[in-house]
Amino acid sequence: MASSVTLFHKIQHIRVDPDLKEVLWAIVEEIEHSREQAVTKIDFSELKDIVRDLAESQRELAGAQQRTEQRVEELAQAQQRTEQRVEELAEMQKETSIEVARLVHQVDRLVLQVDRVTQAVEITNSQVGGLGRSMAYALENEAYRHLPAYLAARHQLHVTRRFIRTEIGGKEINFFAEARRSDGEEVVIVGESVLKFDDRSKLRQLEDAVAATRQTTSRPIIPLIVTHYARPSLLTKTQAEGILVAQSFEWNGLDQEENSDE
Repeated sequence: MASSVTLFHKIQHIRVDPDLKEVLWAIVEEIEHSREQAVTKIDFSELKDIVRDLAESQRELAGAQQRTEQRVEELAQAQQRTEQRVEELAEMQKETSIEVARLVHQVDRLVLQVDRVTQAVEITNSQVGGLGRSMAYALENEAYRHLPAYLAARHQLHVTRRFIRTEIGGKEINFFAEARRSDGEEVVIVGESVLKFDDRSKLRQLEDAVAATRQTTSRPIIPLIVTHYARPSLLTKTQAEGILVAQSFEWNGLDQEENSDE
């Protein structure tokens, strides 16, 4: 546009024939018009490219938006499934809580029953223990009466100082007596009572009693087990070790023999 103005200015001041000047004016106008037309086409072509790019971008944006909307819908469905699962889990938790409460109630009832059974067992054990002690005392009291005759008849031991219950060296002694063998040897009898002699571990108390007594006398000590019943195999081994075993039925049988002799 600036070059056209310059040409107009020069033509205006040039000294030529007016008709020629008109021609020059016409040429300049045509050139200007052609130039404007050329610029417009170029701008339009660029505009078309821009519009095409914008349309492509819009299509891409529309596709992205569609994909976004699809993804949002998928997320919404996933959220819906999650909420449904959460509701299911909440219901399961509720049912579990109810079941746990029921189990706790049952456990409480079982604990109460166990406590009652435990108390009953303790009472029973106490009664059994009391019965066992009563039976043990009854056996010992019976043995005090029958042992002198039994030992004299079966083992040629004559009691010179009656059987007593005592304590030596902090150890309780169920049977303690002094006796004499048929050859005149003075001995000490130390015994323990067990209702049923079926386990060698039941000799432990007798062994402790003998060990305590040995600290107080130089006389030979004869260990004695008093019982209602002794297991045969254990009886044989014990007698081989020099321990006397007196079973209650033996002195009862001895009484019957004495009565029959009379």
